[in-house]
Amino acid sequence: MPTKAAIFPFNERMLPVVRHFNASQNQYDIQKVMTWSGCGLNGKDASFICRHTCVNIPVTIPTLPDDESEWDTLIVDCDVICNSNSTLDVSEFLGNCLSAGKKIVAVTSQENLPGADKIWGNLLAVYSGRIHIFSSQKSVVRHFDDVGDRYKPISIPILLVGGLVQQCDTLEVVLSLREAFCTHGHRASCITGSNMGLLVGMHSYAHLFGEMTSLSEEEKALRLNEMARTVILNERPELLIIEAPDAIMKYNNIAPNGFGLRTYLMSQALDPDLLICCLPIDLVDESFLNAISQDCLNRYGCPIGAVHVSNVLIDSLRTVQDHQVTCTHTDLSAVQEVLRQTAGNISVPVYDVVSDGAEELFYRIAQTMLN
Repeated sequence: MPTKAAIFPFNERMLPVVRHFNASQNQYDIQKVMTWSGCGLNGKDASFICRHTCVNIPVTIPTLPDDESEWDTLIVDCDVICNSNSTLDVSEFLGNCLSAGKKIVAVTSQENLPGADKIWGNLLAVYSGRIHIFSSQKSVVRHFDDVGDRYKPISIPILLVGGLVQQCDTLEVVLSLREAFCTHGHRASCITGSNMGLLVGMHSYAHLFGEMTSLSEEEKALRLNEMARTVILNERPELLIIEAPDAIMKYNNIAPNGFGLRTYLMSQALDPDLLICCLPIDLVDESFLNAISQDCLNRYGCPIGAVHVSNVLIDSLRTVQDHQVTCTHTDLSAVQEVLRQTAGNISVPVYDVVSDGAEELFYRIAQTMLN
């Protein structure tokens, strides 16, 4: 029987993992997620953070439940556990959980727990038997140490899932496609930027792009190539699904949005075969799609094979003021209306994976990449 678990700290990036968690593994059963006090999420369904379809998992603030049988294990994303705007004493909260007999699963991109001295303090020494650490840095053992074997072309098709902005459901598309491939008897391995993916059978490159890394850009590319080949060697998939590490291109001159530099680096390391582009709802336009598809073909060597329409709206005023892309979410019904209006009018197939699932998108990819 799966262990009843809670997740902390919950954020927008974690929603796809929460949605697919219980269906993607049988070790843990997520009962609730916890987030910082003052976020306006307490008591709401986790899906409220992105106005997505209900996942029937409530959000609470970090407190031990009155009924201690509500959950037994706390899953902690250590890379986002520090919040300078919160008054919560995280170390005290974790200590209370452990002293109440709970277990902690700590997920991190680093070799050791970040903030070990400040946050974890003596917890590892006192409760080491009840703290289990999952590190993306240790999740894939390197098999290719010979200098002449550090870079080689990838032997299977690679599907790249990226967005014009990072908030455009890329991880949701990756997880939904993975489930669809599995349902239809195909083996698909996934590499994403989410450390939480380690708990559902995926792999993470978060340690390669984290603030603590001292790797050169060339070394990052070589490590990505090694990681992909190691995953293929270990899992023998038919297809490798990769989440782009940042936005796929510059948004504009005011908010460059990372320039797509990390995604370009990844494309040089892995040479993807097809791109699924996740777009904000207000940018779904035939001429715009044609333009960025040609840009992706020139930049990454692969065209846009399909589009997922996200319910993300770009806040243009705040983007200009803050010099960074700022987004909000509209109702999912607006996405369905866009799909109705564009049906048959856009050459690139358009989908809503959040509302409709990835079944139709799977069939298109399978016909294109597995035949």
